[in-house]
Formats: sequence, C-alpha cells, structure tokens
Amino acid sequence: MKVAARIAARLIALERELHDATARKSPRVAELLADAFFEFGSSGRVLNRAQIIANLRVEAPAKVEARGFRVTLLAPHVALVTYRSLRKAKPPVRRLRSSIWQRKGRKWRMVFHQGTRMPPFR
Repeated sequence: MKVAARIAARLIALERELHDATARKSPRVAELLADAFFEFGSSGRVLNRAQIIANLRVEAPAKVEARGFRVTLLAPHVALVTYRSLRKAKPPVRRLRSSIWQRKGRKWRMVFHQGTRMPPFR
C-alpha cells in the first residue's frame, strides 16, 4: 500500500472513531484532539478543545453514518479530510465535514474541524 493510501486509511479510521458514541465520552477524544484544536460548529459558534470535550461527555448518543471521504495531503505531516455525515437522531442531521490533521512523531491529532449543516432531504 502506498504511503498516501496508508495515511488516508489511518485518518479515515480516526474520523470514524470520533463518531463512535462510546469513544466520544472517553479519554480517547483528548488523545485525538491537539492542544490548540478548535472547531467552527454548524451552530456558527467557535469551540475550543475543552468545550468540545465537555460537550461530547453530555451529548445524547446517536449513530453517525459517514461517506464520501477524501484525504488530501497538504504537507508531509498535515492532511485535510472531507466527507459527508448523517447523524441518525430525531430529526436526522446531515453535514459536510472537514478536518485538518497533523502528525507529530507517530501520532495524528486533529487541529481543526468544521461541520456545515446541509438542508434536509426532500
């Protein structure tokens, strides 16, 4: 497997891990988010690492389906991951998502995330 393909597979697996309801409430989230992490939420709010971790601990669990992943290497140790997600809650929520990941040593950590709400299905 080519290096770029291995990186893409790894980052997609990490994104999927962050969708898992159990992982979202565990200390694992703190391992995956960089200290300087921030997010542009679909609410329009800018959230930092501590706020995201606190929010995830109290959110209602919901299954997330993600597809259409695309991984673009921006630099040897920086990658952009984009995809679409469907949060199977009531009501269901569709989003366009983008994340920037940075590798330090052997570990990838997310430094930025944005979720843009998509209109409901018609």
